[in-house]
Amino acid sequence: MYDETVEHARAAYDEVVRRARNAYEEVVKHAPYEGAAGPARGAYDELVTHVLGAYDEAVRQARSAGESAIDRIRAIVGAPEVTPTFRVANRKSSYKFEELLQCAHGELFGPRNARLPLPPMLMFDRIVRVNDDGGKYGKGEIVAELEIKPHLWFFDCHFESDPVMPGCLGLDALWQLLGFHLGWLGCAGRGRALGVGEVKLTGQVLPSGKLMRYHVDLKRVIQRRLVLGFADAVIELDGERIYQANNLRVGLFAADDEGER
Repeated sequence: MYDETVEHARAAYDEVVRRARNAYEEVVKHAPYEGAAGPARGAYDELVTHVLGAYDEAVRQARSAGESAIDRIRAIVGAPEVTPTFRVANRKSSYKFEELLQCAHGELFGPRNARLPLPPMLMFDRIVRVNDDGGKYGKGEIVAELEIKPHLWFFDCHFESDPVMPGCLGLDALWQLLGFHLGWLGCAGRGRALGVGEVKLTGQVLPSGKLMRYHVDLKRVIQRRLVLGFADAVIELDGERIYQANNLRVGLFAADDEGER
């Protein structure tokens, strides 16, 4: 219930502010004298203040209806970012295998921030594209590849005389990439997979395969004390889709949140 209340309030707020801004700009553009811009701006500011008050009241009502986790509400509607961030030196749009190992050793984003696992759990050979404004949702994407070879470690044990890549390794690769993207954005904290909404496996990876391609589309990044990344993803084998995962979730946690180990 509180989700609907807040989302409707936010949508109404955004629409009214958009219309008010357009009207203000139109008045200024066609004003017969310079002094007309002042009253137009005043009316615009007054309207925005009024709508913000209605928005805050909607949040208050949602809270009084029984939802105590107000931080979640404010995150949903876009509260100001308060999570510590850092500047990624020489941020690139693609990464070779040697650079992925640097990330695994804590040399890319720092030892207390997001890392990739070391082989054999590192599930891709290279990142061929990463950005913060592309993908299906315009929030960023990351694309990586794994060359399939008959001697890969999991074929020897899963299963004897019936080698097939475990489906969970493909899913873990998607979590790895989402965590990497959060670190690449400059979000601080150590990465942990938090869940996935839905996973569909429509194919299998056998030693006869050639190339796996992972494509992760960022949906939303919440940056508060806890950084949360949300994404959808697909995996292709030799150009054919074999995995689909919706609503992947990865969090970045400060060392104090986990306890030092």
